[in-house]
This record gives sequence, C-alpha cells and structure tokens, in this order.
Amino acid sequence: MSEQRSAAIVPPKWPPNDRDRHLECPFALDSAFQALIESAEAAGWSGDEIAFALLHLAGANLKARAEDAATQSAIARAQRESWKRYNPRG
Repeated sequence: MSEQRSAAIVPPKWPPNDRDRHLECPFALDSAFQALIESAEAAGWSGDEIAFALLHLAGANLKARAEDAATQSAIARAQRESWKRYNPRG
C-alpha cells in the first residue's frame, strides 16, 4: 500500500464581497487537489479517468447548486404568495 499525503485547505484571506476573492480559491485547493489525484492514481485509476471523473463531479455539483438555488427561490416565492393570500392587509 502506498503512503497517502493529506493536504489542508487554507481558508480565504479576503471577505466574501471582495471582487478578487475567487482568484485565491484555486491556490487554496491545489495541494488537496494534487493529493486527491495521487490517491486515485495509487488506487489504479488513469490520469484521463481521474480528469474525466473530476470534471463530471464538478459539473454535477454546479448543476445541483443551481437547482437548489432555483428551489429555494420557488419556495420563497410560494411563501410570499401564500402570505399575501391569507393576510391581505399584511
């Protein structure tokens, strides 16, 4: 069994509203990302298989986040409409 290294992900240095904060994230994730790739290769997966899987997972994550945001928006809209219907003065 090969030795696996663990990589910590450093927290952001800038507040969420900083316009360049997103540029820091790839650097923060790089060590953990490389460790994940090395671990997958050590388990027997090829570089192409790993790259495809990571792209697939990233795309699925983006889609799920967008769908969750749309669901939360629809719930909030339904709650507002329900409130207006049952509280016409409110």
